[in-house]
Amino acid sequence: MNVLGSACAQANQVVTHSKLSAPADVADLLAKATDRLRKALKSHDIGGDRSRASWYALTTAVEEGFSDKEIEALILAHASGVGERYLSDQAQLRPETKTSIGSEDTDLPSGFRRSSEGRLFYRRGPNEPCVLLSSPLRVIARTRDYDENNWGRLVEIVTPTNEKRQIYIAAADLHVNSGERDPLARLANEGFEIYEPNERNRVRKVLAYPSDQFARMARRTGWHGETFVLPQEAINGSKGEKHVWDGDENHKDAFSPNGGATRNFKDSRDGILLAHPLGLHSLFCSILANAAPT
Repeated sequence: MNVLGSACAQANQVVTHSKLSAPADVADLLAKATDRLRKALKSHDIGGDRSRASWYALTTAVEEGFSDKEIEALILAHASGVGERYLSDQAQLRPETKTSIGSEDTDLPSGFRRSSEGRLFYRRGPNEPCVLLSSPLRVIARTRDYDENNWGRLVEIVTPTNEKRQIYIAAADLHVNSGERDPLARLANEGFEIYEPNERNRVRKVLAYPSDQFARMARRTGWHGETFVLPQEAINGSKGEKHVWDGDENHKDAFSPNGGATRNFKDSRDGILLAHPLGLHSLFCSILANAAPT
């Protein structure tokens, strides 16, 4: 029996017992697949990592235009290859098929892609397959303070325990390659993972890519020009811009929605806060006096 016939025999056996809805004629699908995809489907692992092998096969199949159902059939047809990972849990295959890479995102440099769950992929060349680069990473906005200085990036990552975290990175630190200020080291400490250690500069390229969103960053409460800044918000701030607190976390707790410094302030804000800057100033002086440590 030739290789194609063997693959078809495996497909008929696996698909018959599968609860997934998939085309039964895998031979036609394999005939349409490139040599690269057929080789990927036969791979059990890459360097001992089965998840990398399955993602490589999934993303290659997506690039070649196969539908979700067709990809499921192709994967399950290779029980001794990439499909071995799903024999004991076929329900795992469908969500992974749906989170494979899509088109290029406008917030990423050319050659990079992002899965629907946020993981980054890249290509080494125009005709090369996409390679899984890192855990979820997104530059939310370019940031600066209320004096138009101290530019940087607001970055969102997702940790291995599926917790979203936002980290401010100074623009000057984008040029640092070692030490405590190295942005990749800082992100790693927060739970960010790079799956291709030799491709760290590609992550730096994503961080440096200019976002079309902007945000204001503050490290102290009080007046910044005509804007009064609290850890959670900015009064009279730039409309439509996100407010980012990068100051003392103790201040953030003191000015939390349930904190003593803002409890009464929240109730009366709508009526008088924006009416007159002097009235606003007097009110906040009282608030800050009450919030000061005793």
